[in-house]
Parts: sequence; structure tokens; C-alpha cells
Amino acid sequence: MFGVKNQSIRKIIFTGPESTGKTTEAMKLAFVNQLPIVYEYARTYLEEKGMTYKMTDLYNILEKQYDLEDEAQSQSEVIVCDTDWLTIHVWAMEVFGKRIKPPYDMEERHYILCPPNIPWEPDPLRENPLDRDRLYEIYVKQLERLGASYEVLRRK
Repeated sequence: MFGVKNQSIRKIIFTGPESTGKTTEAMKLAFVNQLPIVYEYARTYLEEKGMTYKMTDLYNILEKQYDLEDEAQSQSEVIVCDTDWLTIHVWAMEVFGKRIKPPYDMEERHYILCPPNIPWEPDPLRENPLDRDRLYEIYVKQLERLGASYEVLRRK
């Protein structure tokens, strides 16, 4: 399954800038391997609350995202996540200049970094149509800084 060699990997997470195919790719991987998928809770949260948010909202989103991961993990040893704390961390740094501490289980996470090499698709919840390359580099730097297990998605 992708480049995962570490047997302790329990979460495969699609990450990267907006509109890079994270949801589509996560759904494909989950379907092909019959694994539970954890969708991005931020979308549900912002659809209900609106696009005006504070740092406390990001913490609320993160808490629920962790709950959803735990719930899926109770059903399967390996799960697929459409996003995780890293997206919220990058979001917090970009909007509020704040960092969010990584989760305790980083060694169990393998990231599939989605590059911005597909066309932008407009969406009322997306904020950065012209900034995807710069944001992609931030994801690379964060994954490297953390020593995270990751690979870049190669599209055919």
C-alpha cells in the first residue's frame, strides 16, 4: 500500500494544500483496500458555523477530528484519513501565526502529500486559489521538520 514499509503505521493521511485531490484519493485508497475513512471535519464545522472563525474554532475542529480517528480506529487496525492535525496546524500558522502540537502517535501516521498539479476547483470553503505552490512547500517543510513518514502522490 503506497510506500508504507513500517508495520507500525495505522493511519494513512492525505494532506496538502486545498483542491489537490485529498478527498478523492483518500476515498479511492479506502475503497480499494476496504478500510474505514475519516473525512475532514473542518468542512462540516464551517458549513454549520460559517467562514468567520477564531483559533478556538480550530481547536474544536481538531478535537472532533481526533475523536473521528479514534472511532474509526476502533473498527480497523489501519484507517485512511482525508486530513488530520497537520492541515489544521498549517491553517493555524497561516491565519493566526500559532503552532499546534503534533499528536502523540506520529510514528503511526504515514502521509501522502498531494501536490498542486491538478486544476483548482472553486468551493465556498476554500481560501487560497493562487497560493497552492507556496502552501505545498510549507507542508513539505513541516513533514521534514517532524521527521514524519511521508511520500508525494504520483499521479498517472
